[in-house]
Amino acid sequence: MFHHLEMPTEVFTVARSVIRQYSLSHGLRLADALIAATVLVYGLELLTINQKDFRFIPELVLWA
Repeated sequence: MFHHLEMPTEVFTVARSVIRQYSLSHGLRLADALIAATVLVYGLELLTINQKDFRFIPELVLWA
């Protein structure tokens, strides 16, 4: 079962920071920035088959 998480302002703040840092150099898009920011804010690990979109963010823990 999935848990509903509220989207606090902190997630948007972190997403904006991640976009500023990686959008031009790595082509990071808004949806992926929001995913990364949510993972970072909540202290989670990210399970994805698309690691290339996230591996350049050193703070993220990725699972394949």
